[in-house]
Formats: sequence, C-alpha cells, structure tokens
Amino acid sequence: MKSRKIHIIILILIMITVIVLAEFGPPADVKLTQPIKSEEVSFWDHDIVLKIFIVSGLLFLSISSFIIFKKKKWVRKVLLISSVIIIGFFGGGFLCPVSAVQNILFKAGSAYLILFMIPLISTAVFGRFYCGYVCPFGALSELFHVKKLRISVNKRWDRILKYLKYIILIVLVFRIFLGSDAVTDLTPFKALFTFGGSWLNWSLTGLFIGLSVFFYRPFCKYLCPYGALMALIGRFSLFKIKSDESCINCTLCVKKCPMNAMNENIQTNSECILCGECCQNCPKDSLNASINR
Repeated sequence: MKSRKIHIIILILIMITVIVLAEFGPPADVKLTQPIKSEEVSFWDHDIVLKIFIVSGLLFLSISSFIIFKKKKWVRKVLLISSVIIIGFFGGGFLCPVSAVQNILFKAGSAYLILFMIPLISTAVFGRFYCGYVCPFGALSELFHVKKLRISVNKRWDRILKYLKYIILIVLVFRIFLGSDAVTDLTPFKALFTFGGSWLNWSLTGLFIGLSVFFYRPFCKYLCPYGALMALIGRFSLFKIKSDESCINCTLCVKKCPMNAMNENIQTNSECILCGECCQNCPKDSLNASINR
C-alpha cells in the first residue's frame, strides 16, 4: 500500500514538473543551443562512421570480456579507462546523455540515428553494457569513486530517487516537442572532455566529481536521461544475471551490488549495468548471464 502511494506521488510530481517547464521554460542562466537539424547536414557528417566503429568495438570488447573474464576486475578497469580516453577526451564525450535524447529528434534523418540506436539495441539483447563499460561519463564517475569511502543510500530513498532520471527524460523530450531549444550544458564531466564550457557545466562537473568519490555513479543512478531509456529497454533484455543450482542463498550478491539491481530472487533487474560485482563476490561462483525467461 505504501509503495502504491509513493508511485502516485511520483506520477503527480512528474505531471507538475512537465507542466511547469512547458509553461515557464528553463532557468534564464541555463545555456541553450539549437541542435543541428538533419536537413542541414549530410547523412554521414560529423565523423559518424568513426564514432559508430568506436562504440561498436568497445561494446563488443565489453560483452566478450564479461563472458570470458567476469572474475577479473582489472579487465573492466582497462575498458573504463579506454572509454574515458577514446570517447571522452579524444572524441569530446560524444553521445552526451543529456543532449543525445534531444538531438535524436532533430537528427533522425542522419547516421546519428545509427549511433544512437546501437547502445539501445545492445541493451535489448545483452543488457546495459553500454552504461557499465562504454559510456565515458559513467566510466569517469566510477573511476573517481573510492570504495572504502562509499556512502550507501537508504534502499527506500534509492528507489524513489531513481525516478528522477525518468522525470528528466520526459521533460527533455516534451520541451523539444513543444518547440523549445535543446538543453546542452547540464551533463557533468562534459567540460573536462571538451576542455571548455560554461560556469554551470564546470560547477556541475566539480559537484559530481565530489559526489562520485562517496556515492557510486550518482548521475548514472539518479539523473541520466539516456540511462533511463536504457533501463526501460533493459526490462526486456534477453540476458539477465541469475543464480544456478549451486547458489546457497547467502544474499552476498544483493549486498555487494553497487546499483542495488539484484533482487531477492537472486536475479538482476533493469538497473543492472553488468559491473560484475555480484559475480566477483559470489563464494560459489553461482552467478552467470543467461537467457531471461
């Protein structure tokens, strides 16, 4: 009953937020830029082939490494660092999670659609490997995190706060459909990847560097609109991490999951980013990625 009341309150807040932003628009100090419309560029503009190749390659390496080296933490660390260097600093942090869900509405007639869809398709099949291994914003946040200093959010509040990313996704899409410009300056770490940005973006970057030290991927868990889209698709993913018959139901995987994505049935939900913490801490090696039925 309490859970139902919480859901009703959250839905009401979503409706109020959408109405207020649609009516009054964003704060005056938020930087706005009009995204490039598809008819203004050629289909393969903006080095899109290289970006598609990089994202596809890192996704392939991520999925392969999880299957082959799920107990090797250093393998995933190498992939996270590679993502930060290649997509982050070399690529300028493309597929920015805030801009991407808005710009796709303007660039659907270009190859940007292919780039945008690759992580979503991989999520529908294999789960959120893009979030857990390839996204440079999530990767950098995790690399800043100090496990010994981790502060765990109360499970009830964690569940409520996770709704924020869905609210942000709805608001960003609604604003575009209502004729507003795209909000492009609200993604933490973008200023670092582009070696520039407004005071607002630098402030958010500094804030989330600090938060990331103590909280595991705070932007990814609670505020990322692209992540919200991934989570929605992840509900129908073909593969989930599940326990086999050797499981002794010690629930250590539930306790160790940094995303709070392992449920009481010892199966991951759509918040799982395939970080492998559950597999690495399982005393019986009972957890494996298997077809969801």
